[in-house]
Amino acid sequence: ESAAELEKAKQIAPNASKVHFHLAKAYRQLGRTADAAREDADFKVLKIKEDSLGLKTDRKPVALEKRPK
Repeated sequence: ESAAELEKAKQIAPNASKVHFHLAKAYRQLGRTADAAREDADFKVLKIKEDSLGLKTDRKPVALEKRPK
């Protein structure tokens, strides 16, 4: 997944931990270590919130799901 697509997903779903997780991974691959660290930190905070609320987070954000043609 490209960083640009994930950045769009982050705008749509800023509180989705998985978006931050995958964006951090993409930034690391691009050598953007400061951006990756920021996204890792955001992921951890959001994941703790989701877990404490019992939210199920095993689905990709809607913006990233492949839609039938």
